[in-house]
Amino acid sequence: IKLNLTPKSYIGAVDIKLNDSSVKKAEILIDGKISGERHAESDSLIGGNLIIPTGVYGSEITVRLHADFQDIIFGMPEIVGAYDDGAPVILPTPKTAEFCDTVYKITKIVSERGDKDEEYAKEFLSDRICELYGRKPYGEGIEIAFKKDESYENERYTAKVENGKITVTAATRLALLYGADTVLKCVSADGVREMNIADKPSKKLRGFHFGLPHRDRLNFAKRLFKYLLVPMRYNVIFLEFAGGMRFDRHPEISEAWIKAAENSKKGLQPPLPHSDKVSREIYSFYMVKFPFLQIVLV
Repeated sequence: IKLNLTPKSYIGAVDIKLNDSSVKKAEILIDGKISGERHAESDSLIGGNLIIPTGVYGSEITVRLHADFQDIIFGMPEIVGAYDDGAPVILPTPKTAEFCDTVYKITKIVSERGDKDEEYAKEFLSDRICELYGRKPYGEGIEIAFKKDESYENERYTAKVENGKITVTAATRLALLYGADTVLKCVSADGVREMNIADKPSKKLRGFHFGLPHRDRLNFAKRLFKYLLVPMRYNVIFLEFAGGMRFDRHPEISEAWIKAAENSKKGLQPPLPHSDKVSREIYSFYMVKFPFLQIVLV
């Protein structure tokens, strides 16, 4: 069976639905080269739903089935893959997204009313563009504006061209940052794509759990928040610290932790629970100020 793809696509796997056990071997060829195959074990035959991984790019798929002197009944093979349609890749995928081929230079990035949350999102987007491209793709083109609207609920945001500018609208700082990150994914060295995007999280709580970072890893924690947790739409940090920090009002907690850690090293007692998830030294921990993420201490 031959299938032609236009345009050239990434082919992750081929799904063949055989009616019964009637095949000794199945092969998948991509552009004439074998990219996946499945053999029957010993004297048995292959049947049922057969998924063969490939993981290559190509334009022509050939499904080759080796029979065992009997009829083969099968459904049309299904392709698991993707092709580049030229649209920006935004993850997590927004609820709705429409793009035009028009690319605008960015005239400037502004806050609609000078609100502190609008200003925060404006600076976030401006800084990230500079980090990615070493310069701002500015010129005569279109303005990007951040607008706070209390009527938007559940961290919903929109980013769309209206009244001659791209307006990112949301009710909270965190949702404005979601919109800023989405616009960032539509920016290239040439400018920003025309868009009409609307999104809101499907789950109210989207948490990330990790241990108290070592003092030398606080900068890493900051980057983790900025470059991973915001783009992946997390909104809560569950920070586990146990006894691995200094408690000014209850120094006995830290003292007990230090003593237990020393005994553990000497083999006098088992290792402390979660000792690999919290700081290896006692220090006064001041949480990095991220006024858009909720911090829960555990």
